[in-house]
Amino acid sequence: MEATRVRILEQIAGSTRHAIASVRQRSALNPAIGLCIVVTVPSFILAAITPGVRVPFIAIGSLPVAAGVFAYIYLLLRDPDRLQTEDFLTRMSELGYIYRKGDVTALPAADLELKTNPGATGGP
Repeated sequence: MEATRVRILEQIAGSTRHAIASVRQRSALNPAIGLCIVVTVPSFILAAITPGVRVPFIAIGSLPVAAGVFAYIYLLLRDPDRLQTEDFLTRMSELGYIYRKGDVTALPAADLELKTNPGATGGP
């Protein structure tokens, strides 16, 4: 019985590491998403397989989700740009610099094109 629980915990840890590594786009919410993956998923799984302490595990697992929702709403109202990916913010900063400098003619039109959904067009 104990060996089965240890094996399940090892599988949870491996799945959690894989899930964290698969988050590729970076934004201000990534720490909250990572916390949800690291804490919430294992807590809910442990709540399902541990009969005596379900309520504490569910409470602990719910805290990161509540924090993530709060962070999202806060950033949505206070600083929506932080919800964008780092690549998008870098590109917007570059275009803002070019606009302030006034040297738009030095760049080809293809470089100035904003790709809002590059996966749909087959772009990078």
